Amino acid sequence: MGKAKKAKKPKKTIETTSTDTSPSTSGKTISVGDKILINTVIKKAENGEVIDTTLKDLAQKAGIFDERHRYGPQFIVVGEKFVFDEVDHKLTEMKVGEKREFELENPFGKRDPKNIKMYSIREFKRANIDVKKSMGRRVTFKGRSGYIISERGGRVRIDYNHPLADQKILFEVEIVKKLEDQQELVNQILEMNFQGINLEKVEINFEEKKISIKLPMEVALQQNAAYGKFGVYRYITEYLKDIEEIEFREVFTRDFMKPPASDTETSEKPSESSETSAESENDKKQGDESS
Repeated sequence: MGKAKKAKKPKKTIETTSTDTSPSTSGKTISVGDKILINTVIKKAENGEVIDTTLKDLAQKAGIFDERHRYGPQFIVVGEKFVFDEVDHKLTEMKVGEKREFELENPFGKRDPKNIKMYSIREFKRANIDVKKSMGRRVTFKGRSGYIISERGGRVRIDYNHPLADQKILFEVEIVKKLEDQQELVNQILEMNFQGINLEKVEINFEEKKISIKLPMEVALQQNAAYGKFGVYRYITEYLKDIEEIEFREVFTRDFMKPPASDTETSEKPSESSETSAESENDKKQGDESS
């Protein structure tokens, strides 16, 4: 995970994992404004079908696993609507390590016929959307996320209602950890904004009112790295009030672009010792034939 150090002081490394309930915060009460990690499971109330979760094993078991999704406890700030209002208000009644399930009535809103729109198929083509391949799937069209539900005579109907509109759901939440350290908070903010970031390769230096963050090259070269940096800036300045300056450092080394040796090349290239032994064997055979 990210390494942190204070200026002119020994480097401080804090172990933070995304799967443990920290013994140091277990049992602690929760207040509005607290930064916490939670695991969640969302199910349809009518049949218990799992439709979303932060738990990787459960997602795989339920057949909803998405390799693009970051699994593990998620960062939220209590009272700031990171979760449904009905759940957000109840978090202050819970403690770290506690798990509860809430029944929510229409949390995704009611279905509105006005949210079903019809457009020419030519407009989808101009947006590089293949209507036939996208039938029944979620697409982003005209700046909104919706599902293509039909196509007839060159006219396409798209439903912008949430797929769970008008449905009652069960929302299970477990408070995994209460973040009480700047290092832990910055680690979580980095994970939120940079997909697949390896915190072991990150260096974070705290210097009074400044934070210096050294990013690994694979993160610095991400297509949306600029948006990620802005997200980090926004969260740090919001939740670490004493920080006035954030510096991002990116170090490029010569070896980064060097392709690794393939197994094929390694196996095909004979070693010097094997070549020498082969030559000795040939010399011995030739000597035996001449004699």
